[in-house]
Amino acid sequence: MMFKIVDWVDLYEVNDRGDPAKPGESLRRKPLDYIRLRNHGRAVGLGFRRMQSLTRDKRLTWDTFGKFCKLLEIAGAAPGSQRGMLLNEKGLPASVEDLAFLFDVPVDDMQFTMDVLCDPLVHWVHNNGQSPSPVNNSEVPNSSGNLRKFTGNPEDSGKSPETEKKTTNRYEPQKQARNGVSRESPENLRKARKTREKICRLNNRTEVKLNRIKESSNVKPSIKKHSSFQSLSDRNKNQTGEKIGSARPETRLSLICQKFALAATEIINKRWPRKHEQIEMDAQDLVSLARHVACECPDSERLKDQLDKLLELLREKAACPRLNPGSFFAAAMKRFPSWRKRKK
Repeated sequence: MMFKIVDWVDLYEVNDRGDPAKPGESLRRKPLDYIRLRNHGRAVGLGFRRMQSLTRDKRLTWDTFGKFCKLLEIAGAAPGSQRGMLLNEKGLPASVEDLAFLFDVPVDDMQFTMDVLCDPLVHWVHNNGQSPSPVNNSEVPNSSGNLRKFTGNPEDSGKSPETEKKTTNRYEPQKQARNGVSRESPENLRKARKTREKICRLNNRTEVKLNRIKESSNVKPSIKKHSSFQSLSDRNKNQTGEKIGSARPETRLSLICQKFALAATEIINKRWPRKHEQIEMDAQDLVSLARHVACECPDSERLKDQLDKLLELLREKAACPRLNPGSFFAAAMKRFPSWRKRKK
């Protein structure tokens, strides 16, 4: 008895260059590194359909097909003259027992697989020891290796009784969870309601953030009408809750300088990349506007002096080829510690 892959040379063999072998070409001497399999795409092929008609079970069909792919690897691992034959580890023709030991499956299971592959309807494997005989599909091996007999006609359902039982139970409502608690218990319903409410809150927050981003992207930056310098003395409260108009001179000076630094950072961020002259013009306009606002401060001369120093810092940062927008504000706060926000 010797098992051999049908049409091995035409379907799977390669020449010395690794290309599909043609008639008259010399075959590869060493074992094959790869096995050529026909690509059916999303289809399964006619031979697979015929195999499925024999096994009457999709699981057994895929199991047989997977074993056949492994048999191709065994046949391709032999030398050139013996390729296509199923040999054991000693180089002798492999028996069903040898293949069962190699696949680590029961002998009855492997025997059924070889019967399907050698069946005239499929005929993917040829057995030289005996003539091919039709498979008796009324007996199909189960997972334990024993033979299982069908109680009825397999053509009525096309599935085994165990498969039908699993399919029926799969669509039944599962009222008991793994821990034995009913899914319809008040505790589970309360958890589900909280989860839905949490998801709704997250969705609402996401929509609000998206709307803010859209609104901010539609607003064009303007220097003369900058929000940081629009009526600083008339604004109700700043971030610390203090009124700028009624604040102390030092606090008021610090707040104005902070607004200036933030506005300058926004210029570099939104107007970049631009020419150095254009950034310089924007900075000059910003300084003029800041000086106009600083006239309300009692210590206006001191503020003008610090604004001039801040303008030099802006020129220094704007001349960099790769400018980090946040570095300007950080450098300004580091160079002028008195501008930092004072806590009460």
